[in-house]
Amino acid sequence: MMLLIVGCFIKSASAASGGDEPHVFSTWEGFEADKCASIWLIKRFVDREASFRFFPKEETPMAGIPFDTPDAQLRRYHNRSTFESILVRYHIADRKLIHLGRIVHDIEINLWEKKVMPETAKVQEALAGIIKNAKDNEEVIEKTMEYFDAFYGKLPAEPKSP
Repeated sequence: MMLLIVGCFIKSASAASGGDEPHVFSTWEGFEADKCASIWLIKRFVDREASFRFFPKEETPMAGIPFDTPDAQLRRYHNRSTFESILVRYHIADRKLIHLGRIVHDIEINLWEKKVMPETAKVQEALAGIIKNAKDNEEVIEKTMEYFDAFYGKLPAEPKSP
């Protein structure tokens, strides 16, 4: 049996995925801020061995753990981003990640209201540039991993709430 370290918890990979490919996370093609941030969160704090498969929007992702699709457990809701759903599902309580979750929420959920987080515009602009200029999925993932590693590293241990 393979073990998957999740936050401070150790879970069975097969139990975590409910399937036969414990380190595969699947979603629809295309990128936006929530998906980019969620991929980074998964790779850094849920499953360092994770790989990602992308399916056309008309297909149901059938490999591993689905995320960021309407029927997935790890998805966007009317009041929660996919990133925030991952934090909740895997019991991740890191204050810096919660702060980053508020920024992703501000980008993806808080569409018509005034933005709450001071970093929102900067993060949104940086990710839009990465997505627009990358030649393929691998480059988007590589560049967003670098971006969020640096962003997370610069956050104070106790970020201020808005």
